[in-house]
Amino acid sequence: MVTVQNGGLFRMQRSVASLILSVMSIGTVWAGQIQVGGVNGLTAGTVSASAGSAEKGYDPRLFLALTNGSTSPVPYTGYQQMAGAAGTFTDSAHGVTFSAINDGVGGGNWSNNFWDIGVDSMTGSSLTVAVDLVGVQYVYTMLNEIFGAAGNGDAQVTFDYLGHAPVVVLLTASGPTAAGQIRNSVNCASNACAAPLTNAASGALTGATIGGVPVTTSSVYTGFTYNTTPGNNYAKGTTGSIYLDDQGFNLSAFSGFELLDVKITNLSSTDDLALSAITVVTPEPSTMFLLVAGLGAIGATRRRRRA
Repeated sequence: MVTVQNGGLFRMQRSVASLILSVMSIGTVWAGQIQVGGVNGLTAGTVSASAGSAEKGYDPRLFLALTNGSTSPVPYTGYQQMAGAAGTFTDSAHGVTFSAINDGVGGGNWSNNFWDIGVDSMTGSSLTVAVDLVGVQYVYTMLNEIFGAAGNGDAQVTFDYLGHAPVVVLLTASGPTAAGQIRNSVNCASNACAAPLTNAASGALTGATIGGVPVTTSSVYTGFTYNTTPGNNYAKGTTGSIYLDDQGFNLSAFSGFELLDVKITNLSSTDDLALSAITVVTPEPSTMFLLVAGLGAIGATRRRRRA
């Protein structure tokens, strides 16, 4: 319940109006969903990256150049290995859409597809993505590990709020004997991968309540099986699958505060993290407009009473 006194009503009206303007400017809206970065996703201009974090390509890095015969993975429609390309991913289990990164090419002329949040054992490499919205109910991240060991709590997700303490969630890596909220994109199925993938975090995903925040898990890209590996490769001599996963954070309890940003921190001394996209969910646009109209009516009534 929200109690509004004196000038608080007009500050609330202004905040809600600001929310609507922010929704129109921060990204692409899909019926209450905002793809952070818009149709081009998390390009370099939308994030603040610490030392040790950089854009990388799916094929040479996250997917380890694995193929099925001569066929390479195609994680989304329109995907290009060596050119920027806009596109979307869909978490059909939760009805969430993500924008793929469309940010040209990087090293070796491979397309930039994800943010590699590298190892920094002293401070923890991190990536911060601005949100600046009131009313955020859910945040969905597309996170995977690179060479992650099972059971490690490598990925720390911090939600920074205005007027509220940061909300911190530590994701646990899945493995052969225990499920977690994050895993490697490469699952060596037929034989054990070579180190550092020997104890790879490539098991099943599971939801959990962590730090008071309900977390769900799902996948946006599955079904690709590899059977061909390059000569010098951690997955050499194996067959298996490639995944791209997502995690959903229920932040409804904090929706009355402005979510300033989402920060992903790599706490590992050996494993990298891969962030592909972020989508936030707010009340439906129609709901927001009704709220503004309702607040306006209340304000008019209060002014008539004072008159």
